[in-house]
Amino acid sequence: MTSHTRFISMGWLFSRLLLLALVLRFLVVRMAVNLTHGFRRKMVNIESKYNPQRYWEQRGQTFIQEEYQRGLYWQHDWMLDKLRTCQPEHVLEIGCGFGRNLRFLQSHLDGKTHYCGVDFSLSMLFQAQTYLGESAQPLAAADALHLPFADGSFDLVVIHGVFMHIPPEQVLAATREARRVARKHIIQCEQNYSGLQPNSQGVVKINDVTFAYDYARLFAQNGLIVAEHRSVKDLDAFLLTKRAAKYDVPEPILLEKLFPEFSHALILPLVVVGSRVLDVGCATGYLGRYFAEQKACIVDGVEPDPEAASVAKQFYRNVWVGNVENQELLEGISNPYDVVLCAAVLEHLARPDLVLKRLRRLISPDGRIIISLPNIAHWTVRWALLRGRFDYEEYGLLDRTHLRFFTIRTARQLIEDAGYHIDSFQFSTPGVTELEKPLLSLPRGGYRLRRFLLGRFPELFGYELIFVARKQ
Repeated sequence: MTSHTRFISMGWLFSRLLLLALVLRFLVVRMAVNLTHGFRRKMVNIESKYNPQRYWEQRGQTFIQEEYQRGLYWQHDWMLDKLRTCQPEHVLEIGCGFGRNLRFLQSHLDGKTHYCGVDFSLSMLFQAQTYLGESAQPLAAADALHLPFADGSFDLVVIHGVFMHIPPEQVLAATREARRVARKHIIQCEQNYSGLQPNSQGVVKINDVTFAYDYARLFAQNGLIVAEHRSVKDLDAFLLTKRAAKYDVPEPILLEKLFPEFSHALILPLVVVGSRVLDVGCATGYLGRYFAEQKACIVDGVEPDPEAASVAKQFYRNVWVGNVENQELLEGISNPYDVVLCAAVLEHLARPDLVLKRLRRLISPDGRIIISLPNIAHWTVRWALLRGRFDYEEYGLLDRTHLRFFTIRTARQLIEDAGYHIDSFQFSTPGVTELEKPLLSLPRGGYRLRRFLLGRFPELFGYELIFVARKQ
């Protein structure tokens, strides 16, 4: 065998060995991938419990790219017709997503209707800011189970394809919350059974993230009357009216479900377990119920509305009915309290300074007073003033029932002049606002920059001011 022939033979052998090595490497990698995928599938099965907020936060990043989600269908024309009939002044959409319905309704109705959209997915809200453009309506981060609005704040509430993604254990609470903030009507469009057999509770699980409910039963349980109903294939549309019932028993507050920048999420942790609490302006007792049930507190309340007070008495030890500005009423309370709570109360009083001075007597030596006040220096009010506007609203910073207005400086002065030393201060925010849109569009660091600016300029971005103080 010549050297040339041996060289060719060795080359052939080397090429075959190289090919064999590549095949073996491919098989080993393939086996490793299969094992990894199998492990991941097991992990997914273990952790497959549906978490709505996590799911929609992730899906919200690409939801707007789905062609079907951007389309308009029969229910949109139906909703538009109902809005024209109801002629609401204030409209809230729960689960507004990237803003498809808000943009559609605004483009077809006159400018007299004021819209607001909420969604618990920040990624959805960021998409909505871009999708709505210059016509962007007020948007806020909020959970359908705990809406940051007063009772009856909106003439009409729109819910489109939202409850079908709320798990069965939460849908009743979500229905009650929608009813609470609606003054007159609710428009709701959801997926129906479509021939599927529901269970004894009237629920069908369509897939891991979609459910169909017996909405007629759900509405009846929550004092809602079906004024009009239309069904097309697998979708139901309802026009609902509220049954006459002004005061409902408050749902238990779940602190972990509240958004961290919402005022209740900031106030509730300030009260320690086992405290004696006086809730001034307790309404139907939604805060006191949390303190009594979750923190084993002894809770008393003061409330001017007799009907609201009658509801609060279910959770409070004592509820005194009357105006807190009545000196005789406060003199009739002799218990010392670890915490006196004045949450969104003082701005409704003619002389909040006198009330604060009288409350000092009811605070134990080591006790504290917790005060929340709306910030009239918020940038939205400043912008309105620059345009010569100071329009009262049904709720919010310019609530029609507000008698007094405060900035951070004047709120501090009010508290200190009444004989208190301020231990701490923080503020809530209403969610994503138009001013923040450029920040959130940054490819990186938008979240951190937003938090930095909110903390650096509380007098501009602080929506509700929260003080903790003790007697001097």
